[in-house]
Amino acid sequence: MWVIDRIGDPTMGYDWRTLEHFRWIAKKHNLDIQKFLTSIIRAWARGTARCEKLSVECLIKTDDYPRFRVTEAGHLITQTKVNLKLLKDVAEGGPVDSAALSRRILYILR
Repeated sequence: MWVIDRIGDPTMGYDWRTLEHFRWIAKKHNLDIQKFLTSIIRAWARGTARCEKLSVECLIKTDDYPRFRVTEAGHLITQTKVNLKLLKDVAEGGPVDSAALSRRILYILR
């Protein structure tokens, strides 16, 4: 069953779960969520990036759903794909489509 956050876009449920997973990782490792998301975007641009003790590597660089691996001292934390446009919008505090999406972004950033 699809989780639909916006009419006509069944992938949004997956995208938000991925961002919420990143928020959980940041909270678990005492990281600022915006810095962590920015390091993921930096890894997309450069191939690798660091956010304090976590290392982020872009495994497959695409313009829509790149795949990332996050490790700590060589131990795998997560390996997932993410909607790059949504990630950039959330990391930069950019425009969102509706009030419901705004509330979800505020939830992720707390």
